Amino acid sequence: LHDTVLYCSLHDPAAPCPTGHTTNKTVSVWGSGGRIELKVDKFMALQKTVQPDWYQSMADGETWQTSTSRKRVRKSVDRTLAHLDECLTVHQKSQVHRRSAELDGVGVFGVVEGGDILEERVRSARETAKRPVAGFCLDGFQTGAMDQALRSQLITAVTKELPEDKPRWDTDRYLTPVLYIPKKSNKFLRWTKNNLVKIVKLTQYIKQQKMGGLFLSRLIRFQCVHSVCSCLLHLF
Repeated sequence: LHDTVLYCSLHDPAAPCPTGHTTNKTVSVWGSGGRIELKVDKFMALQKTVQPDWYQSMADGETWQTSTSRKRVRKSVDRTLAHLDECLTVHQKSQVHRRSAELDGVGVFGVVEGGDILEERVRSARETAKRPVAGFCLDGFQTGAMDQALRSQLITAVTKELPEDKPRWDTDRYLTPVLYIPKKSNKFLRWTKNNLVKIVKLTQYIKQQKMGGLFLSRLIRFQCVHSVCSCLLHLF
């Protein structure tokens, strides 16, 4: 897959996942053989084997139901931050030991949780932004499970806490990938330079798969629009 961008998500966003299988030390994923329980060491061993361009950190995303209690949502944020810290520790150690640099050039996406509680969404975003991540996954914003006005309010509040020079990925929009890019032109150009190969790969993948397209959010300045559109039009 050298000609495509490889993003390793925790779950398949197109398939429902049973709840009740996340702990302080593990997350569960489902495949054709059923449930697989992953600890950080096994999860990171998989990333070293796959060697994606980006991967989503382990997270407790079982709080998207509207009936979830505040206590459970708070625990979800705490668990997700703890999982991220453990993943980053292993990731950074693999980069220090050059003999086993399986994750060189690989970016970690921190996951923003918090259910439908504004304070927890903001706390999750703020704390995740303090970590050395390459970008952010905005998890749990399924359009069918959350009021649209509340969804917009939460996304607005979350994005205010995130740095503008790092991408944000809406993990629940699987039909048309959504990549929120930096808003300021100088930061956009720096971000584009650092991620150009990945942007090109992602665009080529979308073209090959005959998807509806790639939605680039925050293209509000002419310099940004001209730069990215010139690149994408050439590819398409």
